[in-house]
Amino acid sequence: MTLLLAEIPVRRPGAAADEILRLASADYNHPSAPGFYRGVIQRDGDSALVPMYTRTAMSGGESFGAAKLAVASLPVMNTGRFDWLIAEGVAIEGRAGARLLLGADAAAPYSSFVPVLTGQVATVEPSRTNLSFTLRDPLAFLDDPLTESDFAGSNIAPEGVEGTEADLKGKRKPVAYGLVKDAPAIAVNIPKHVYQVADRAVSVTAVYDKGNALGVGLNRGSLALLLSTDPEAGKFDWYGGAEGTFFRIGFPATGAVSADLAEGANAAARTVGQVWQRLLTGRCGIAAADVNAADVAALDAAAPGGIGFWAGLDGMTRRDALDAIAESLGAVYWVTAAGQWRIAQFAEPAGEPVLTLRDGGALALGEADIVDLQPAPWPLPAYEMKLSWGRCWSPLDRNSMAATVYEDQPERLAFLSQEWRTATEKDEGVKTLYPTGRSLEFRSLLVEKTAAEAEGTRRFGLVKGRRRAWRVSCVTSPDRVAAVDLMSVIRLYHRRFGLTGKRYRVLDVAGDRASGHLDLMVWG
Repeated sequence: MTLLLAEIPVRRPGAAADEILRLASADYNHPSAPGFYRGVIQRDGDSALVPMYTRTAMSGGESFGAAKLAVASLPVMNTGRFDWLIAEGVAIEGRAGARLLLGADAAAPYSSFVPVLTGQVATVEPSRTNLSFTLRDPLAFLDDPLTESDFAGSNIAPEGVEGTEADLKGKRKPVAYGLVKDAPAIAVNIPKHVYQVADRAVSVTAVYDKGNALGVGLNRGSLALLLSTDPEAGKFDWYGGAEGTFFRIGFPATGAVSADLAEGANAAARTVGQVWQRLLTGRCGIAAADVNAADVAALDAAAPGGIGFWAGLDGMTRRDALDAIAESLGAVYWVTAAGQWRIAQFAEPAGEPVLTLRDGGALALGEADIVDLQPAPWPLPAYEMKLSWGRCWSPLDRNSMAATVYEDQPERLAFLSQEWRTATEKDEGVKTLYPTGRSLEFRSLLVEKTAAEAEGTRRFGLVKGRRRAWRVSCVTSPDRVAAVDLMSVIRLYHRRFGLTGKRYRVLDVAGDRASGHLDLMVWG
């Protein structure tokens, strides 16, 4: 027997805290359990006991960022017992912490149950005889805004740093991470020439008017001091604190104003891994313990280069920000069944496989028996790849620059004239073999040339050769199902197609821990 438990947080109107709805596929009341689990979860016809879910990375091509999760519904018998959920207007949808757990039977201790899904309830559909809970992709909340901080538009001239109803009211405050070059400065107090560049504390390392650098003034100890004191002529003063990060110049700007920003304690804190983790814990409400530290460390070791990220008045979602950060290194991130946030680079399949798949014959302990193998579409090789890096967040044309920039500062002129720098990789031999081969372009938030060129070379190596993807169904022991996750490496043996033990990387995975059945898409 296999027993499924469901834990669903709900909140009654007016209640101060959630309560947990405890459901099961059979009554479960072990002394070690946190409460009684009522046996009302149903099988839907011949379907699996555990709702099938599929994690998908990269969408069948070189598409990086958040993985996707599709989940079937959880049917629960209801002939009146759970009508209160509907009748009382109980809040169920979107509450964090919904879990499915799988264990042996009703005699098994609670600690032996293994999480098979952690997420949220998307919808609850009642009928005369049951409730159907549709479980939500645990990444769905990333579609919320990156920052909830909006400009109030409440300035009463000459005071305030919230802009006015006419210019800034309701617009998002800016967000900065890492090293940002020429971030657009937002005028929040025009009479006092005060600008904001971030909604939290960062360092302002340079300020420019029409691309020309001002002198560095004082780091003021408070926003009030910044607002009450004029900077020295030709210089800027700045302040970074709980209210955000601001700077002040002592004259009306002659053109576009921008600033260089530094967020993070040092270079080691500005890597893709560190910024991704900091944004998750600082903006998305994810506990540090729920972020896989080994993944972040591995990403830092593989790619220690720094990045720069900035979001302005139009704002963006948490997902957009995290995707842009992950794409910088060709990385994918996802949430495991146990609720752990993971991140990994798309890379050559290497290392010890977590599972070996064989087409019949004698299987060693823990190996998988292939039920079906089919080719999956994968794009043709690329003969050229361009990686954009080193973003100038406020590019200027020559007519918008100070004369001293285009006359006396050639390096500055070159930087301002292009929004992105480009690292290009090319192999004409690929085009000879594949006349319809691809030319690819990616964007990266990396700020250092050497790091960008290294990433360009690495990524081109993944796309310039002929690659194959396979969809494979197999059966193995339930514990091995748990070992296979996105970006895992497996080994594949099959009588066809020269598959004699080649390693492949897992890009899609759907597993049933009750039956040991696995459906995979693998690449190599």
